[in-house]
Amino acid sequence: MIVTRNDVATAAGVSPSTVSYVLNDGPRRVSTETKKRVWRAIRKLGYHPNAIARSLRTQRVGMVGLIVPDIANPFFAGVSRGAQDVAREKGYFVVVCNTDGDFEQEIALIQSLYEHRMEGMIVAPAGASQNNLQFLLEHGVPVVLFGREEIAEETIVDCVGIDDTVAAYDAVNHLISEGHTSIALITGPLNRGQRSHRLEGYRRALVERGIPYRDELVVNGNYLQDSGYRSAAELLTRGARFSAVFATNDLMAIGAMMAFQEKGLRIPEDVAVIGFDNIAESRVTTPRLSTIDNPNYMQGKVSAEMLFERIGEQRRVAPRAAILAHRLVVRGSTKCGIDQA
Repeated sequence: MIVTRNDVATAAGVSPSTVSYVLNDGPRRVSTETKKRVWRAIRKLGYHPNAIARSLRTQRVGMVGLIVPDIANPFFAGVSRGAQDVAREKGYFVVVCNTDGDFEQEIALIQSLYEHRMEGMIVAPAGASQNNLQFLLEHGVPVVLFGREEIAEETIVDCVGIDDTVAAYDAVNHLISEGHTSIALITGPLNRGQRSHRLEGYRRALVERGIPYRDELVVNGNYLQDSGYRSAAELLTRGARFSAVFATNDLMAIGAMMAFQEKGLRIPEDVAVIGFDNIAESRVTTPRLSTIDNPNYMQGKVSAEMLFERIGEQRRVAPRAAILAHRLVVRGSTKCGIDQA
């Protein structure tokens, strides 16, 4: 049986025009409670509006793009969930794309999403250039950047993130407070602004405690778990003395823990390890991984909320920055006898 818009209206106890307003997000406003009733009826009846006819009539496709560096990274899965939860309430779909951290791929994806008439985009930028963002703005496509709070003062679009410098400072300061003075760093590619800010936080914590910065204690990974493993092995091969490691994401921290444990080193007795992001996997390592809680779901949620405000009635508002709170999570990888969730 074919389900019609009239069937949805009858099930929700509203008029067919109200169903249309909910599906098209206008032109008339509909209360939140009425929207919920309509969407419950749509899901219950399995109603599928004709997307092609709808887009031709309204000039809207009901889709927004989400561009991330690594779709396999659990951190970005949380971001995606936050964005999709907001989009669903608006009657939109989210198209998720992966750049592998490559700037040229990012440009190609932005161009492709534009050609497919995305109504807005949420982007974790792979590079520093804003030419592609300027292109979208000139063509009336709203954009929100996430994970890059440090560009708040210079960006031409809305952005969402945490203070990466302060968060990294807190991670390293925790290690120092535990008595460590030889602290290694496993960082990502340093051509990305966000990642260099975490290096800055590492340096700042050392300087404030009078601990010299040592090049031989810094290794570049690529944010994947195996690069954390290789980076830890390289630190051991160098013969540099260190008692603690700060990895600038959890996947690399977990890889480093594996490498140290394979060499017979105890964590944290022989070497302490702290990560960054607080992904679910950080709670199932042995011992559990200390980390910085980087609110990925909220980054996705707030980014989507800001994007839909732009899609709606706030196109002319000046670019805004939403700086979210981070949190130090201390577990057994840096402190003996501590193993909190």
